[in-house]
Amino acid sequence: MIKTLLNTLKIDFKVAFKNSFMLIIIIMAIIYILLINFVLPEKLEMSQTQVIAYDSTSQKIFENNFKNLTYINDKDKLKESLLKNESAIGIILKENTAEIVLRGYESQTQINNIKAIISNLYSRNYKSYEIITLGKEVNKLSFNKKMLPVLIATDVIMMGFLFIAAMLFQEKQEGSISAYRVTPAGTINYILSKVLINSFLAIIFGIIVSIFTIGFQINYIIYTIIIFVSAFLVSLFGLFLAQFYSSISDFIYIALIFNVIAALPVMGYFNPSLYINIFKYIPSYPVMFGIDTLMTSGDISNSLKTLIVPIIELLIISPLTYITIKRNLIRR
Repeated sequence: MIKTLLNTLKIDFKVAFKNSFMLIIIIMAIIYILLINFVLPEKLEMSQTQVIAYDSTSQKIFENNFKNLTYINDKDKLKESLLKNESAIGIILKENTAEIVLRGYESQTQINNIKAIISNLYSRNYKSYEIITLGKEVNKLSFNKKMLPVLIATDVIMMGFLFIAAMLFQEKQEGSISAYRVTPAGTINYILSKVLINSFLAIIFGIIVSIFTIGFQINYIIYTIIIFVSAFLVSLFGLFLAQFYSSISDFIYIALIFNVIAALPVMGYFNPSLYINIFKYIPSYPVMFGIDTLMTSGDISNSLKTLIVPIIELLIISPLTYITIKRNLIRR
């Protein structure tokens, strides 16, 4: 089986090379490298710092008198909110003291502004304040570097979805699927070959762009795993859908809808207040959030957790793709 798969991979790689997929990947990588390093600004004020407060006083003195803050009714929920919203700073208000809750990368100007807010809340009649930093120290990404996971997702999800469909439609047009049916390669090799080629192109793209933008500051093993799983899932899903269409012109509308859906996690990525749990089920989610976690904190565990849903989706889409490809293409 391995020998047969290698032969099929060799054929599909020639098809990908013939269709200039590798050239497109390299050109896109160069464009993204130039964009991140020389075009996008390092600093971009996305929004003002949000202040989330927990009033622990018995009479809720602050919550009743200062309505301009966002209040959370539980200390743990406040910390949870801060972990989801990197632009926010927390305040735990007590009778005559306060705690400032930070993520770990806030500027001194932001901290000074919070101190001024606390001073105003207590009318300067407070004894002290304490600064608490949540979790391990993390790095605040510059805006151009924060765009890296989004651009990687663009290639892995959007281009990968179209690439594998283009390979299938070319085979339909040239009639090579009919020739493949008489070979002993089988359905599994047919699917694996195309999906692996597509995943390989995504990994090459991701590594080239990251090396020339952030260097070797992240764990490339985990980085590669995230890209591979996401690209594998998208390629499999693209192959599953493309088999039901006769040409790329018919398929393009489905591709556009898919790409719009794949872009939705960007909203939660840049503005955590817009984040909803359904984003976890979109294939671009682990690429954006998993790689972002690697870049900011290097937390391998939380990065890999973003792959739990995609792996479950793989277990669902894999047999569906196998059954339908075998019935509609290989055995026809």
